[in-house]
Amino acid sequence: MRSMIGCAFSVGIMTMIGCLPVKIGRINPYDPRNTNIIVSGNNWTQKATGSFAGRGFGSIVEFNGNMWLIGGSAPYVNDVYRSSDGITWYQATSSLWASGRYGCASAVFNGKIWVTAGYDGVNKGDVYSSSDGTNWTQETTSPGFSARNAHQMLVYNGKMWLIGGGAGGALNDVYYTSDGLTWTSATASAAFSARWAHSAVVYNDRMWIIGGWTGVAALNDMWYSTNGITWTSAGTFPGGNRYYCSSTLVGGKIWLIGGQSSSSVSFASNDVWYYNGSWNYATLNAGFSRRSGSYVSGFMNKLWVIGGQRYDNAYLTDTWCSD
Repeated sequence: MRSMIGCAFSVGIMTMIGCLPVKIGRINPYDPRNTNIIVSGNNWTQKATGSFAGRGFGSIVEFNGNMWLIGGSAPYVNDVYRSSDGITWYQATSSLWASGRYGCASAVFNGKIWVTAGYDGVNKGDVYSSSDGTNWTQETTSPGFSARNAHQMLVYNGKMWLIGGGAGGALNDVYYTSDGLTWTSATASAAFSARWAHSAVVYNDRMWIIGGWTGVAALNDMWYSTNGITWTSAGTFPGGNRYYCSSTLVGGKIWLIGGQSSSSVSFASNDVWYYNGSWNYATLNAGFSRRSGSYVSGFMNKLWVIGGQRYDNAYLTDTWCSD
């Protein structure tokens, strides 16, 4: 889910971040957990617009020195775009799937980008992977989890995790895999209520979920887990109930941006919040327009907000940055 969605950290005598070898135990300036990184979250600069067709409700990862935008809605997006600077965007492929889809989730794991499920008119339950972002392989159509969309993926403790989603109704199941092919149920009914369009991130060596939509109402609760089975309530997000909000990790903080509070995108927001044990807002009115389902990343230790659906239903093509 940039954020730690799509991030994997190896453990050993040495680890590789980008192209730099870093000794474990030293402060790594490229690690989003590094609390020495300072990001304002209240000063935003538009870096690009019109580089790709308007879109939202897809997924984003950091991989091989690029941000990668995968799928989305406008209404169904089938392409993948990448950028190494947030200014210039290149189409990596025009046809990841047989048809476009939104509500997919993605992660970077074992040297590949992995994409699961989504919606193209029907809910999907497949798994795709790519080692270069251009050439994609359908790994399985029977992974063990049911078809769904608007779920989340995380990389944690040497595994990929899939959490919740929607498929004719909201879900609160959790699955994990060590190879991307075979998925094992951690729990069919987690302690948190069933939901889709929630946000997820790895923070403080735990998996976290925030908010979401039950099918009837938006949520503002927070839950964490260290094993995917037992989930503990961590209170509520003070910015109000919301779903299709987006989160990432930068400077040792969870950053949560935008989203909507009801079934109408007219209730979308453009506020920016951060959590480091307690919630604070960086701004309640960022420079970018109110939106839901945007692509949010902590690429290069900066906050990035890309696309999404604006409060007036327009799908956006812009790229914004805060450092």
